[in-house]
Amino acid sequence: MSFPVTLRFKPSRRLWAALFFSHALSLIAIGMLALGVWASVLALIVLSLSLVGVWRMIETPVVVLQDDGGVLWQLEDGNEALGLLVSGTAFSWLVVLRLRFEPATGGKSVRVLVALADSLPAYDFRQLQVWSRWVASVRRAVQDAEGS
Repeated sequence: MSFPVTLRFKPSRRLWAALFFSHALSLIAIGMLALGVWASVLALIVLSLSLVGVWRMIETPVVVLQDDGGVLWQLEDGNEALGLLVSGTAFSWLVVLRLRFEPATGGKSVRVLVALADSLPAYDFRQLQVWSRWVASVRRAVQDAEGS
């Protein structure tokens, strides 16, 4: 793998379906509960706001993986944010990365990148899996060496 690796995400149909069906199951559960009218209305409003909020939070970024564990997250307005991998999980169908950003406004921010197999082309998804496992193993080796 030659660095940097640029990954262009697209919306995941599987993620949309999982979010939709989980909210639909919650709606059915609320309907089956013996709640009062006002409690049911309040629960439906909260559930609707939850779905809209989650819908807006899902991003399709352009991510550039670097050999030092760094990530360039390209934003919609053309700016880039540099992040370092905090931790991650890689399965054959799912990669979850937790990235630490230091915004210009100060403080620290952690963003979670969820990549399902349908959110990237197969080759790019495989590169993301290999990179996340490689960075995690290098970080563990460095931490073990420092701890000894």
